[in-house]
Amino acid sequence: MLFSNNSVKIVRIVAFIFVLGAAPCALPQDADFAPLTVEQRKLNLESLEKVWTTVRDRHWDPTLGGVDWSAAHQAALLKIQSAKNMQQARSSMSEMLAKLKQSHFAIIPSDLYKEIQPASKNRTPADRPETGARTKSAVDSAKREEECGVGIESAVIDGAARVVFVEAGSPAARAGVHTGWELISVDGSALAETMSLLTGADLSERELFERALLNQAFLGPLNESVQTVFRDEGGNVRQLILDRVEPKGNLAKFGFLPQTRVWIEARQLEGPIGYLRFNMFLDPEHLMPAYEKAVRDCSKCQGFVIDLRGNPGGIGPMAMGMAGWFMNRKGRRLGTLKARDYTVDFEINPRADTFDGPLAVLVDGASASTSEIFAAGLQDLGRARVFGTKTAGAALPSVVIRLPNLDGFQYAEATYTSRNGRVLEGGGVTPDVVVTHTRESLLTGRDAALDAAVNWIKAK
Repeated sequence: MLFSNNSVKIVRIVAFIFVLGAAPCALPQDADFAPLTVEQRKLNLESLEKVWTTVRDRHWDPTLGGVDWSAAHQAALLKIQSAKNMQQARSSMSEMLAKLKQSHFAIIPSDLYKEIQPASKNRTPADRPETGARTKSAVDSAKREEECGVGIESAVIDGAARVVFVEAGSPAARAGVHTGWELISVDGSALAETMSLLTGADLSERELFERALLNQAFLGPLNESVQTVFRDEGGNVRQLILDRVEPKGNLAKFGFLPQTRVWIEARQLEGPIGYLRFNMFLDPEHLMPAYEKAVRDCSKCQGFVIDLRGNPGGIGPMAMGMAGWFMNRKGRRLGTLKARDYTVDFEINPRADTFDGPLAVLVDGASASTSEIFAAGLQDLGRARVFGTKTAGAALPSVVIRLPNLDGFQYAEATYTSRNGRVLEGGGVTPDVVVTHTRESLLTGRDAALDAAVNWIKAK
């Protein structure tokens, strides 16, 4: 999650995997491998000092968990002095940050922020970043430049990359792709080899990285095709050419973060039981009204399911407002944010016409940040029963700033505990009912976690 600090403290929360490239592809550019100029070397050294001193001065734990930060700095300095290109320079700083073994510490390549120009007194109005409504041409240009997909969501299930969701009407759906199919390769790249990049890595947020690697494998320019190879339910290998199309949802922009698509799905299951799923806690202008409408439309339902699987987080205060539709008592909080010099309680904003029926929340290993805050808080309050698998444990509030070399730097400066005192960072949220996808359930079109939640609501 991302914390922005100005004259009035405002909590803004964004999951780190989003910053690293789960939405737009954050692959190295050609310029990243070009020889460094004298000026770039100077700015990289200044950037290293900015990163090192910021962590030293702003981290909520002055001891940094016992990490020898001076030794880490010296090692990074030697590497950045010998770096031949931007990729190596960034790696030296990233390796230093990795010694903290915490989420939300990242170096973000400057190309992700190409829409934002550095401050300069000589800039013309045309150079300035947009602050209000965007023109139609700007939106159209953004759509052309964004990464597009084929309507597939995938994850590692039973040891293999598999399709877990196929969007209705998408190129994948039209080609007959089915949940449970194994993903073998995309554009000639074997996904098993891609996943091997994580072998042996000490990643508490492994599923977040797996999802990012798998899902960005399909991304590319609008209307360009991608060659895919699957293994179907009968073990047959299927080679399919799928066209990339504009993804669903609204284009949303938040601070220094790259634009991304934000969508929400609302429907009523048999019962009736309300069902809500959205991909990020972003774009409140569109997401909050749609969320409110879904709850109001299901005010007489037997129960409600909020599906946060694969949701990496977003703007923190949205969780307080969303929880308010299911909590009618004042003075309740989801948890507490603690930094070196301040504390913030995440108090729920109760609505006058709350939904008081059974509430189930679905999570998995790719649920992070604000998703974890929402699920853990309502679980601690006894208001929701949580189904699925353990969450990512990546719940730190963080800031994104601009470095002298124009890269971004995301750093955490506070920690978060749930209402009952659970530290979510590294620990995550353990569901009340642990249930996950299996190859067999996916091939039959079933959703094991959702089925378990629905059965619990009906039993209530």
